[in-house]
Amino acid sequence: MTSVSDFIIPRFHPVLGDVMAHGHTHYWLHGGRGSTKSSFISIAIVLLIIATPKANAVVVRRFGNTLRDSVYQQLLWAIEALGLESVFRARISPMEITYTPTGQRIVFRGADDPLKLKGVKFTKGYCSVVWFEELDQFEGVEVVRSILNSLRRGGDRFWIFYSYNPPKTMWSWVNVERLERKRRDDTLVRGSSYLDVAESHPEWLGEPFIQEAEYLRDTDELAWRWEYLGEITGTGGAVFDNVHEATLSDSRIRSFERIRNGVDWGWFPDPWRFVRCAWEPSERRLLIFEEHSAYMAMTKLGFMPANDRKLATVSFSTAPAASSTAIKMRSCVVKPCLAWSWVAMMRLVVVVVSDISVPFGCGRRPLRLACLCS
Repeated sequence: MTSVSDFIIPRFHPVLGDVMAHGHTHYWLHGGRGSTKSSFISIAIVLLIIATPKANAVVVRRFGNTLRDSVYQQLLWAIEALGLESVFRARISPMEITYTPTGQRIVFRGADDPLKLKGVKFTKGYCSVVWFEELDQFEGVEVVRSILNSLRRGGDRFWIFYSYNPPKTMWSWVNVERLERKRRDDTLVRGSSYLDVAESHPEWLGEPFIQEAEYLRDTDELAWRWEYLGEITGTGGAVFDNVHEATLSDSRIRSFERIRNGVDWGWFPDPWRFVRCAWEPSERRLLIFEEHSAYMAMTKLGFMPANDRKLATVSFSTAPAASSTAIKMRSCVVKPCLAWSWVAMMRLVVVVVSDISVPFGCGRRPLRLACLCS
């Protein structure tokens, strides 16, 4: 005999009990990759259709062209896993799944076609179950409320499911809304991660998935916490999360073995900017320890005082595309009155180090790291 608990991780067992008892109206489920939140919701919807004679369901994603290969297949998996293929009929056009004993339906709609959403009608019962998959892709909570206002009519019992991987920044609308949901009595908020799955059913994930997750955990814990644990790791104010500041001494700077000079140039009003960097391949670290800038008038350059040099450390996730020793370098000194003619006279041999941008006041355009040779 098939047991529902065989297809749900223990972390979701009490949530399923709450769903079937209608303990809450809203179920806010967030988590990282492989957390099985979507699998749980698909099983819960199938069980609600069978247990509630007047219940119909609408599954919504932001874009309609993503429905067939995601939530539609997810519901078909749940029906097969529960051994209920004989009592459900699926069709593609229109995209829906029907519970044949009663005619109740599970329909699929994209939020990019408002007319189809507003036009959802059921001959038996009403829309009592709604699932917003990949909630963070929706434009905002106002859009979600508008969809619910169109669908929640004709009944007094509703189950609304929300599933998503939290965006990195804490100021994303879905992360802010989650804090509000925790305060609401009608909402159950539950997080999950692949660790919950690996503890009870590692075979669901497979060894390659777990190995990849653990590799990221060892090499970039912050990225692992966001991608696999579903934690909010950013404040929203930083362009890069791998830039750190420190004070450098003159003796430390003199010890650099691989010094490179870089120029970022553009048309007015973009500034001309020169940076001096050191590359430490063994640590996969770029040290940016000097910066000069100039504008069209060429009246001033923003020299960094020698006694106040700053260090920005950038840890790369991939090795440099070219060897840092491939070209013999000669350091250059910039003089304000000769800046533009000096650049024009130089040969530019571009060595790609990384596709990284360094936020030194020149906007978010990629900084062109170049080797300058006479």
